[in-house]
Amino acid sequence: MITAFHQCGEDPAAAYGIGECCQALEVSRSGYYDHQRKPERPRRRQDEALAEGIEAEFTASRQTYGSRRIRHKLRQQGRLHSRGRVARLMR
Repeated sequence: MITAFHQCGEDPAAAYGIGECCQALEVSRSGYYDHQRKPERPRRRQDEALAEGIEAEFTASRQTYGSRRIRHKLRQQGRLHSRGRVARLMR
């Protein structure tokens, strides 16, 4: 539920306040702040780095390559990832 804060286009906590947002989402304020302080997961960092590579290849292909070709290009660079992961990040 806490991730609902981050799915909004603008910061709802700034518009409504943390207390109201936590109450609406039925989340404790301490739970919200605990979530804010959590370190970023390694998989998320890997996804961000991979997304940059995907974007570079996609742009180089004049935005015509799909996940299969992008994956093939990344494999040529020594970056081994599944097509499903590439497709998810391309979405």
